[in-house]
Amino acid sequence: MGLNTEQRAAAEIGSGHSLILAGPGTGKTTTLVARYKHLLSVKTSPASILCCTFSKKASDELKDRIGRATGLNTKPLPIGTFHALSVRILRRIGIHVRLEKDFEIWAKDWERLKIVGSILQDAIDNGAFENVDREDKAPQRALEYIDTWRENLLDPEDASIRSAEQGDDAGVAISEVYRLYDEYLNDQKKIDFPRMVQLACKALEKDAEQSGQFARQFSHILVDEFQDINHAQKVLIDHLVNSGGQLWSVGDDFQAIYGWRGSDVRYLLNFRKFYRNANVLSLVQNYRSVERIIRVANNLSDHFKEKYDKQLVCTREDKGDVYFRFLGDVDKEALAIRQKVQAKINDGVPPNEIAVLARTNKLPTTVVYSLIKAGIPVELKGGVEAFSDYEARLLLTALAVSSNRKLEAFWTLKLGSQLYGFAKKLSEESWERRVKALTTFISNRPPKAGTEDELATRARNLEELRDYVLEFEDDEFLFSVLKALDETKNDTARVFVGTIHSAKGLEWDTVAVMGWEDGVMPQRQSESPRVYEEERRIAYVAITRAKNSLLLTAVKERDDREPAVSPFIDELFDDDVLASSINVELEPTSESSKSGGGPRPSSGRELSTEERLEWIRHLREKRKEVEREAKQKIADGNGGDGTGWADQSAGTGLLAEAGYTVRKDGPNSVDRQNILADVLHGRVHIPDWISDTVQEQWGKPSSQERLTKIRNTINVALGNQKGRSTPSIQAIEKWEADLAFIDTSLRPQLEKEIEEFGS
Repeated sequence: MGLNTEQRAAAEIGSGHSLILAGPGTGKTTTLVARYKHLLSVKTSPASILCCTFSKKASDELKDRIGRATGLNTKPLPIGTFHALSVRILRRIGIHVRLEKDFEIWAKDWERLKIVGSILQDAIDNGAFENVDREDKAPQRALEYIDTWRENLLDPEDASIRSAEQGDDAGVAISEVYRLYDEYLNDQKKIDFPRMVQLACKALEKDAEQSGQFARQFSHILVDEFQDINHAQKVLIDHLVNSGGQLWSVGDDFQAIYGWRGSDVRYLLNFRKFYRNANVLSLVQNYRSVERIIRVANNLSDHFKEKYDKQLVCTREDKGDVYFRFLGDVDKEALAIRQKVQAKINDGVPPNEIAVLARTNKLPTTVVYSLIKAGIPVELKGGVEAFSDYEARLLLTALAVSSNRKLEAFWTLKLGSQLYGFAKKLSEESWERRVKALTTFISNRPPKAGTEDELATRARNLEELRDYVLEFEDDEFLFSVLKALDETKNDTARVFVGTIHSAKGLEWDTVAVMGWEDGVMPQRQSESPRVYEEERRIAYVAITRAKNSLLLTAVKERDDREPAVSPFIDELFDDDVLASSINVELEPTSESSKSGGGPRPSSGRELSTEERLEWIRHLREKRKEVEREAKQKIADGNGGDGTGWADQSAGTGLLAEAGYTVRKDGPNSVDRQNILADVLHGRVHIPDWISDTVQEQWGKPSSQERLTKIRNTINVALGNQKGRSTPSIQAIEKWEADLAFIDTSLRPQLEKEIEEFGS
């Protein structure tokens, strides 16, 4: 198969569980296919080799490549997604969880939302959501909670306990919706996608208590993208491994970017802890990117705090092109990206070998409009859309009416009689008059619901849309461009515009990554060190999509803010020698910018080496400042899952990190109370980089302040659980026992110590 030495060693490794660390562009899938082929060569039955992937697309590609490499008919073989594996399990042994073989798979979200919405509304009417914020009363929000709990294998009771431990009123209320939703699915013999893995884990557990026959049929388990697995998928894998299967997994901790949807990179980072004496090999020879792109990627990866030490090695001779531009505003950014795209197309690079990537799906809107106006076909991915906002479609429809034109159905809205009549009356007016009049008409009639911020955003979006539409000289030009955009939707020769997440696993000749500002990328740097670390990995994934040319852009002003340049820019260019070989250009300015600082070139020229180094020194100071701020944001003491220092939105705190919980499968009373004593006296390991912050929020070890914090945390959880319509009696009994332990044992002991030794 033309394997290099690293790939061959990984594919042919012998006994024991194995983790293959495969960096971007190092031949991950090639190595996985080679592993499969090697297992066949040592007389392993194809039916006993289980391959797990995350997406249907990846699964289909893997089946195709294995089929071509081995000559096998892969259709009936156990090669597929985790969901497909779960369905296979439930069709065979679902009886263990009282699931009949004729269960129905619910794949459509609107069906789920309809039922959850109905259950939710009944709960709201009955007063269960009295203390819950409005945004947490939406069916979509309830489903997000339920799906997350399922990924963590929490049933409704344990979900309510975790929510109480986190002081999460919304979670406590939604856990009751979860219980009723599960009852509905059971009655109707239905399962939805998030429930598949949860039930499959339960079925395997029950099967293991009996014959364990199902799991034993797989002698080898091959897992792709291991860094992306969540708790339920990890448990599913372990059930198969514990029945004798040999695990061979491939992944990259540097590309773990799905923590927000439940994935946990710590399963990969702690692989040897979970699988004793495991082999860990690295694939580092990169065949994708040129030297300069590899060098900035390695510079960034040097700053990961939790990682396997490795660096990509470039196998190509070309140096390539890395370019950073710091621009005045989003319009100049869009122009710079459009010019880059157009120049590459003029140089012969096909449009489908060019990508524009952004941290969020709203960020590229101006770029999309700029490319469309220039007649450059675009492929919009990751939720990036053109003219998708309600107001944009409303204005386009009204303009079509005023122009006596038929608008493509994709953008058309049904107009109210007032707006329709007003648009008709404008049919004889000039193009500019029609655009301004219709924008004003829509702007002066905002929706009744909506906060001040939402209405202000709506007004700003309408102004920006008006100005953009006026750039077209007449209605014929605008609607011809829209028609062309609609007609190129199925054209393969289009520039990819999408989020960084939607680009994972893909590659292009030329990549422009926009929005390198503090608060955009990293997006949530003020929450917690773990979230900040994932933001850095997202940046890493973005830059390693490029093969030959990479453009990074930042702006002085975005959304009426003046953000600082991303601290990651310093990390990319923090080598002085590299800095002198990378193209850096700042916008001309007469005074030092609030956002950029550093050098002040008199024109939009490329900086001299001295100016670059001055600019980099400035960014280094900014990065240190941002990291100091991030360390101050550790969680405030609510419960979590006890698996490590995680993000604040999950409510993780010191008790949870120490392993304290009253969930059904949690520690017994002796262990729980030992944990409380360890937390009080500081016998819990805390990473050095957050120890000061923990002490600030929890007080010093062996202090009255820390004791009070512990007691209050438990007491709040107890109160939240007691307020539930179907409270967990076992959880309440455990909390009450632990409060009694604090009052009758820990408190007197601490008071005695303080009296004897002082505070």
